[in-house]
Amino acid sequence: MAVLAIAWTAEALVRLPGGPVFTALIYGFYGLRFLGRTGLMLDLARRHWPMLAFPFLALISTAWSLVPHLSAVAGLQAVFTVLLGLYLGRVFGLVGLAGLLALALGASMMVSALNLFDLWSPAYSWEGGFMGVYTNKNGLGQRGVMFVLTALLFLATARRPVVWSMITLAALGLLALTLSVTAYLVITAILAAYALRALVLGGPGVRVLTVILAGTSLAAAAVVVWVLDLTPVAAFLDAFGKSATLTGRTQLWQIAWDVARDYPLLGTGYMAYWAAPEYAQEARAIAGLYGATVASFHNFILEALVMLGPLGVAAMALFLGHLAFNLGRLPSGPLAFWAGTMALTLVALALLGSALYRPHEISLLLCAALAAAAARPSGGLPDPQDVPASEATRRPEPG
Repeated sequence: MAVLAIAWTAEALVRLPGGPVFTALIYGFYGLRFLGRTGLMLDLARRHWPMLAFPFLALISTAWSLVPHLSAVAGLQAVFTVLLGLYLGRVFGLVGLAGLLALALGASMMVSALNLFDLWSPAYSWEGGFMGVYTNKNGLGQRGVMFVLTALLFLATARRPVVWSMITLAALGLLALTLSVTAYLVITAILAAYALRALVLGGPGVRVLTVILAGTSLAAAAVVVWVLDLTPVAAFLDAFGKSATLTGRTQLWQIAWDVARDYPLLGTGYMAYWAAPEYAQEARAIAGLYGATVASFHNFILEALVMLGPLGVAAMALFLGHLAFNLGRLPSGPLAFWAGTMALTLVALALLGSALYRPHEISLLLCAALAAAAARPSGGLPDPQDVPASEATRRPEPG
């Protein structure tokens, strides 16, 4: 059920029939879990209340939302998503979370690879990027980044690093087909960070693998230059917003800022702008310019400002600050490095995409899970109170 929940929040199941059935199954199963472990859930709420400030503010925004019923439903969904993340992190820990991601996202990568043969259409977006099992190229690209990051953890700690290096390179190849520039930029930074860490701390064998991955990183950077048709000078200027529009994102950010100034105190309500009658014409114009699937300003800070005003930005800062505080208390090692890099990756993707503020969304769930897992007394290791009594009392076999 945990693997299914990860795949569900990753939107890897959206093209399968029976979507509402998956939602009902996850709500029913984990709703009963929460009721059956009320003591644990109350303890999680007490310890991690900063992470609940944003979803509860989203729910409260029903009182002033432009579309009250939408904010009410979405707010409840956001509260459930964060509670689910806290529960999974507390029960499974960092080691378990890494395993869940490897299984859920690895399966979506494998099935996506099968769609290279166009088994179910559409396999490619209108822009040309490969979508796999997802509904857009950025969906596959961003989930691919998360999977590669997790595969790198297993590559650094597994007994058979060659197998994991092959898995990582295969995932990078699939990632390249998405033509997701955001994913390219983030994965290039991740690979550079891991290469630097491995060259400093790794042995001879690890350094050989590092050279292979570093070459892949340079190839990914070359793909970015080729896709955007950039010169090095233009790329430098674009990175600082001097001449590029980041595929239209800067125009969207300007629109978001204008809307935020119209509602400077409390915002338009959680998830309300794109469905509000007052902005229907403007939303249709944005869809005409940037595509029918665009219903986001592609920046989670601006989204929070538009939806919930300055309080929303403050609540999101509290959310991320609590995450950083708990991750900062972890002892150094590959697991802590993975958790910290994953958190930075989720924030980086959300700065250029539609993540970290939506309900039923993997970035929101993972941030809550990472914080709860890092705060466990046992860190990323299994917690004795979460092990069945029969396992906890069983004597070890000789040898």
